[in-house]
Amino acid sequence: MKLKIIFCFFIICLKIGASERLPDIIDGDTTAAKKIKVDKIIKNDAQLKIEKLEPINSKLTFLELENQIENFSNLEEVDKMRLIVLIHELQGKYDSSYIKLKSISNKKGDLWYQMKDLYLTEKLGLEEEKANNVKKLSERIFSMPLMVKELKFCSKVSGFGQYTEIKKQSLVKNKQTIIYVEIDGVFQKKSKDGNYVSGFNTHFNVEDESGKIVYQKSEKSPFSYKTQSLKRDYYIWLRWTPVLISGEYRLNFVLEDTYNGSKIKTNFRFSIF
Repeated sequence: MKLKIIFCFFIICLKIGASERLPDIIDGDTTAAKKIKVDKIIKNDAQLKIEKLEPINSKLTFLELENQIENFSNLEEVDKMRLIVLIHELQGKYDSSYIKLKSISNKKGDLWYQMKDLYLTEKLGLEEEKANNVKKLSERIFSMPLMVKELKFCSKVSGFGQYTEIKKQSLVKNKQTIIYVEIDGVFQKKSKDGNYVSGFNTHFNVEDESGKIVYQKSEKSPFSYKTQSLKRDYYIWLRWTPVLISGEYRLNFVLEDTYNGSKIKTNFRFSIF
């Protein structure tokens, strides 16, 4: 009997110890679970606080922001002015925004400036300025790359696409020939008289079969054109007398636009007999 009482007492002690060591199992709720519930409550409270915040969109706030821009020591003056242009635009003060945009003289070549200028002229109904902006942006964004479409040795050139090509591009040494070059994607700038001007420099050299340069030539004055309307394709021709021995050669031709600095290189193989 005494043994039964001792055994029951031992079992009771084990249960009490287990309840102290593993309260999460005995209580039916873990500490981690409790922490998750607390986190959810905190999170919900935070969401409630955020939802109660009202958006800042008053005119007074814009005015305060504009006044504070002068204290932004890490910004240059032109960048401060860009921010003010944007603030006035957001307020619907397009006339003021446009005037301030025009005061940023050192940004007039930037694409950002041209796009903003187009936007504000449309908002203000300035049709003539808008048309000029559309034209400038079209020329800048949609212009074709400079390229050489044709390069031929000819005996006669009458005009664009009108030439007599030397057969098999085989030249006679010490006999004058004409280098005909057809160009596309030439940049044009509008002049004060309303016409469009363009120009480019040219130079070329000749390599023998080993890659050694045996002749080179640069034009002393650049080519220039003036047209009344936009024109992308041109042609030039140069006279050249090949004072070279018989053999196979390669002509390396370089054309550089004098108005926007773009450059194109091309090469052409020929023979001399």
